[in-house]
Amino acid sequence: MKFQFLDKERELKYSFGDLRRLGEKLKRFERMPLAELPHVVATALKREDPNMTPAKAAEIIDTERLDDLCAALARAAGVSKPEETVRPTPESLESAGPSPATISGSPNANSGN
Repeated sequence: MKFQFLDKERELKYSFGDLRRLGEKLKRFERMPLAELPHVVATALKREDPNMTPAKAAEIIDTERLDDLCAALARAAGVSKPEETVRPTPESLESAGPSPATISGSPNANSGN
């Protein structure tokens, strides 16, 4: 799955072993803390760039395209259908409190609906 990062278009791809190692992160993908996103991105980019690290991944993530990136990662991992979107909720992006921001698959995930 191709995705345009800040530096260039890159291939997001997971092996079965990658998915096993990411296990818990991907099980809760829709509620994953944003702080874990660089680790998930770095894992998906290791096939293309064996030297990719979470720190390097954090530097190429375009924050204006987080919802697109999350949808692409979900498709690459097989946890989402192509027409579904996984996006940060407005509440999670504004959160500066002790709980980390999360990625949610539903715009109403935090509203109790």
